[in-house]
Amino acid sequence: MDVQSNSHISPPPLGSLSLFPRKSNLPEPQLVADEIGGVIVQNCDGKYVEYWRAIGMASLPSGSLTVKNNCGCIMKVRADTDGDGKADTTLFTLTEINQTKSVTLKTISNLEISCRGGSGQKANGHYSMKVRYVT
Repeated sequence: MDVQSNSHISPPPLGSLSLFPRKSNLPEPQLVADEIGGVIVQNCDGKYVEYWRAIGMASLPSGSLTVKNNCGCIMKVRADTDGDGKADTTLFTLTEINQTKSVTLKTISNLEISCRGGSGQKANGHYSMKVRYVT
């Protein structure tokens, strides 16, 4: 049997071959660090007030939080540490005027503070956070 073959397979152009995969056009993830702070002003009625929340993030931030009590009220500080929308982790309680406490958290998605004291009193203080997250 005589097989004649006029077909010729030509290799692809050299420019289209690569031993290494092409780099994606997507930007590299970046670690971002933000400093957030604010003044605490609320009634000393035991109700929690939200002072900070992470919204629409691919992953929860981590960070450190410091709260200072500038009044005679008892301040309770709690946070959502698992992203379920419930601030159900009590971080600490401040019981003395000018008392400061801090905590570092693996994850945090919101911050709430309650104050309890004399009726009609206003609580005041300050909070500051250093949060880190990937964009």
